[in-house]
Amino acid sequence: MVAIAEKKHKKPLKKIPPVLIYEEWEGVPIYYKDYKEVLTGEKTITEIISCSDLQGVLVALINGFSFMNINRKKYLIATNEIGLHLSKNDDLGNDIVVFEKKK
Repeated sequence: MVAIAEKKHKKPLKKIPPVLIYEEWEGVPIYYKDYKEVLTGEKTITEIISCSDLQGVLVALINGFSFMNINRKKYLIATNEIGLHLSKNDDLGNDIVVFEKKK
């Protein structure tokens, strides 16, 4: 008697929704870490797009230092995943951005 082993295929991944794109470089999407787990239902979108506690602390420290040490009449500091469009198909997500107020 011959036994035939069946291949177990992983569940095919669904189309990747734009909400799972972290950044885009030269038109190539850069997905959030663990985006595949969202597609398979193992994790939620909220679980993977939140920053870590270490990242949150570092952003707070850098923001506090920057706020105290820049010319606030000339510059504005923004936080919270600010989207920055550099050119066509080049979009970045930033934790902290320093804008020149004149621009």
